[in-house]
Amino acid sequence: MLTTFEAWPETKQTLRIYRNNLTETGNWIGFRLREEGGGTSPVGATITLRHAGGIVARQIVTGDSYRSQQANTIHFGLGSVTQVESVEIRWMNGRR
Repeated sequence: MLTTFEAWPETKQTLRIYRNNLTETGNWIGFRLREEGGGTSPVGATITLRHAGGIVARQIVTGDSYRSQQANTIHFGLGSVTQVESVEIRWMNGRR
């Protein structure tokens, strides 16, 4: 789902809903990090995933695009991989 707000040439807001029509599906895993006690934000945390297909890392960012934000959720597409070997979450304060 996508919402837009346009200010020029006229003020309007739109809602677009996208549907995945792919017949082939793949596996995925997602992580939603939450703020910890003491105000430790998940923004900047890095998640590293190891599986048979390799090693992949993603970082939590928000507000990195003009007039948009992203949720504190990271998704990894796994394709045909059915098992994850390990996951490491490294917070900005260095804690793992």
